[in-house]
Amino acid sequence: NFTILPTAALSLNYPVGTEVWQVKRSYDITWGSSGIDNIKIELYKGATLNTVVSESTPAAAGKYTWTVRADQSITGQADTIVSGYPE
Repeated sequence: NFTILPTAALSLNYPVGTEVWQVKRSYDITWGSSGIDNIKIELYKGATLNTVVSESTPAAAGKYTWTVRADQSITGQADTIVSGYPE
């Protein structure tokens, strides 16, 4: 016997890449997902990991509110990477 599992899907809705975020302020990171239990949110500058925003957040929540740390320093474009853990 074998089981066919549904396809997992994950898409980042916000941020979209044009935002300017300030330290000590809170921002919602939002996504859409299916077939995923938990997600990991990471912030990259180029190919270098800058910050793990959340190690594990329930995918069904659809959002994570992040307060930018006072010591957080990224100048220029940064990428938010959201990766999922299948059910």
